[in-house]
Formats: sequence, structure tokens, C-alpha cells
Amino acid sequence: MLFWNRAIYVVISIVFCGVVLLKGQYTIEGYVFESGNRGFIENAEVSIVNSFDQEIVGVSQTDRQGKYSISIKNPGIYQIRMVKNPYFEALEKLSIADTESDVIYVKHELVRKPGYIFDITLAEKDPAPGTPKDALNGALIEVYNNTLKREELVINNLKQPDFKIDLIKGNHYTILIRKDGFLSKRLEAFVDVEGCILCFEGVGKVEPGVSDNLTNENASGTLLANVELDRYFEGKVIELNNIYYEFNSSRLTESAIEELSKVSIFLRDNPNLKIELGSHTDSRGKSKQNLKLSEKRAKEAVKFLIDQGEIANDLISSKGYGESLLTNKCKDGVKCTEEEHALNRRTELKILEYSDISMRRSLRQMKTEELMEEILTDISNSQQIKVSDPATLKESIRAAESQRSTSQRTFESVNVKNKNKSTVDKQIATEEVDMDKYSGFRVVIHFSRFELNNTHTIFNENEELYKYVTADKNFLYMLGDFRTLKEAKSYLQNKIYKSYPNAYVVGFQNGIITY
Repeated sequence: MLFWNRAIYVVISIVFCGVVLLKGQYTIEGYVFESGNRGFIENAEVSIVNSFDQEIVGVSQTDRQGKYSISIKNPGIYQIRMVKNPYFEALEKLSIADTESDVIYVKHELVRKPGYIFDITLAEKDPAPGTPKDALNGALIEVYNNTLKREELVINNLKQPDFKIDLIKGNHYTILIRKDGFLSKRLEAFVDVEGCILCFEGVGKVEPGVSDNLTNENASGTLLANVELDRYFEGKVIELNNIYYEFNSSRLTESAIEELSKVSIFLRDNPNLKIELGSHTDSRGKSKQNLKLSEKRAKEAVKFLIDQGEIANDLISSKGYGESLLTNKCKDGVKCTEEEHALNRRTELKILEYSDISMRRSLRQMKTEELMEEILTDISNSQQIKVSDPATLKESIRAAESQRSTSQRTFESVNVKNKNKSTVDKQIATEEVDMDKYSGFRVVIHFSRFELNNTHTIFNENEELYKYVTADKNFLYMLGDFRTLKEAKSYLQNKIYKSYPNAYVVGFQNGIITY
């Protein structure tokens, strides 16, 4: 009997001690919602900070119902910090006394930043006759913030035909939508620009009234849009806007150059397509002359896309149709206005072939490349060397190179020698260089997303070039071979800048770019 009494005493003592130990521990249970009772906020980061020493004593994240739970040990004065894009960060005071209940219930309201939820539904554009216009799922969705230069959203396999994007005022976003069997769709979103709530290239203006969820003065809310994807097939024709020419001329106008720059982006977004660029004339003049003129125009446009847009020359070809395919009544003998004739002076893309792609470059990678080009263009336009800009370019390359294996490097750099330079048909010989062992400095005179054709001007202008393929599959064309950075910079300053103002020095250590 004495034994059992002692046992009961020990158990009671343990329980009592447990209560004493637990006393002073508090559980904060709360939920986070959007101002105006617009719903609970999921995945908000909640942290509790000790106001005395700013130590973080607890961290949690809200669930689908906006709820979270955090336990802290001692009474005191705390701050609850809530962070969730695209809402303003919130900081609230929390005082806990000794007499406080063990469980403390709180609620928090977050205010959305000026901007919008853009609700997009995907559907097929112009389905076959008799086929319903079905919504599309299974797409790859990528969103990049050009203003902050960061990736905002990636959905690898969209399970439903709609998705939402948080867009903050004052930011420029690129949205790239890709789905097998369809042309990729790139949308440029400028939030609250030039009087429209949201301007989307490819969708148009989204005006107030498209949704009943906009706040007063349209500061925030939900905007809706349907984005239609074009199915591709051999023979599909895509008419280009504003690729017009002056009468009886093959010269590209400023508007044509601007549009062709967009075409180059479209072709880079759809690298699985082999394209014919066809040029058409109006009916005025002799048909044979019109045919020759259209051929010149098509070649001029393709040359621009290859040289300036850096489109691989095996993916695009040119063809002139003359006046053989008029779009309206304006044939020989029919009186038409200049505007009607202009409609026949057009340029079109025709899909010749397509292939499946197992690997795609991410939108982030493409934007990094575009940033490199912008840096080089800025340097070229200013005719000055901006030390910070080339550093940004080379830092991006170095970051990718640092993750690259030896086997990826050794076979991709070649020494290109231009022989018989005086002959019409110049021969280019290649000699493999083991870049895994190379250390030294060279001068990059041309950066390209694609391998250049041997007819490119840099091969005609230089006796010897080195080609290097980076980890991101970009091509660097280089001159020189120097042991020291000082020698390379001297060569760059005294020999290269005048002809190649975009040039810069790179350094290799055992085949890896380190400078």
C-alpha cells in the first residue's frame, strides 16, 4: 500500500512540474485576410519578433484558409510581421502578460499594393470547322519582371485552362505561354501606363469595367482576359503587320525594322519551326519586275533577321511571290487607292516544317541574354566603355560557366582561320582547341545566340577567330591570345575598339571563364 501511495505521489509531482514548466508558453493562433474582406491570404510569411532585442522567436506560414500557429515561451512585448507579395508588409504590436490565456487569437488585414490580379483563360484560336473552341491546359507558363529583373512565376504543366498573375503598378512584365502543338505566345505587360489600366501586347488594352472587382479609381482589382493560342501545322501562314515597303523599293522602313525585331523574338520563342518569309507586291508595274522586286524584299528582310535578329540561317528562307497572290481586287486594269495597293505590298511567314523540342530555354535564360544585348547596345550607342556594364555581362556568363562540366567544354571551342581571303568563295578551316586546358585572355568582338554563318562580316574582316560556346549555348567570337590582362586590355584599347566598340576582355582558367 505504501508503495502505491509513493507511486501516485511521484506521478502527481511529475504532472505538477509539467504544468509549472509549461506555464509561460503561449500559442499565437491567427489568420490573415485581404482588406475589404476579399478573402484569406495563403502562403503569407508570419514572424514574431521580440521588441526588446529584435530576436525572431517564431516563424510560420499561412495555409489555404489564411491560418497560422506560433508558440513562444515568455510573456513580453512582441511584433508580428507579415510579408506576402503583392501586399504591403504589415507590422503589428502584440503584448502578452503573465495572466494571459495560453492561447491568444489574433487576425491581420493586409492591403494590396496598387496593381491587379490578371486572370487569364487559355483557348485555341480558330479551331477546325465543326470543332468547338475548347479551353487549353497543360501549358508552360513563365512570368518575368523586367523592372526588378527577376522570375516571378513558373507553372510547368498547367492543370486547368486558367491562371492568375499578380501585377504591381509601375512594373513591366513578360509572360511567355508555351504548349506543344501551338505557337508560343509572348505578352508584354505594362501596368498603369499612359492612361490604360493594363496594356498587353497581343491582348490589347484592358479597360475598366472588364471586371466588377475593381476598387475606386481603379487602384487595384481583378482583370479578365482570354488568350488564344494558334495551332501550328505545315503550310500555316502568318501575316506580319507593318512590313511595308516604299513603292518600287526593297528598302526596309523604320516601321518594318521595328516589326522585324518583334519577328525575331517570335522565331526565338518558336525554335522548332522552319520558316519561309514571303514578300508580295501590288499589281502596278510589270509582273516580272514585281517578282524580282519581291525576291529582293524577302532577301532583305531575311538578311535583317539573320544579321540583326540573330536567327539561325537554316531556320529561315526567303521567297518572292510578286503580284501572284493579291489580297484584294486590285489587279491590272482595276483602279484602286494607294491604301488598297499598300495592302498587297505585304510580308508573310509560312511554316515549312516543325519538330518536337525536348529541351527549352527558360524565359529567365532568354531575358538574361536580352539583358546582355541591351548592355552591349548601350555601350555601342554611347561609344564609351562602362566598366560596370561589361562586368554584369561577364558575371552572368561566369555564373553559368561555374556549373558546367569538363565534358561540356572541351569540344565546343574552335579556332577559325580565314584562308584565301582575296577569293570570292572564302574557305574557313577549323582546328579543335582543348579549352579544358586553356588559360589566358582573349577579346570578345561578337556575342550571338546562334552560331554565325561563315558569310558573316566578322569572318571577312579577321584572319583568325576563336569561337567559344558558353554553358547557356551562346557563342562568343574572340580575337587574340594573351598571357596577362594588361596585354589584352592594351590590345582591346589600341586595336579593337575602333572597329568593334562592343568588344570586351574575357579571361580563362583551365577552360572556365574567370574574368
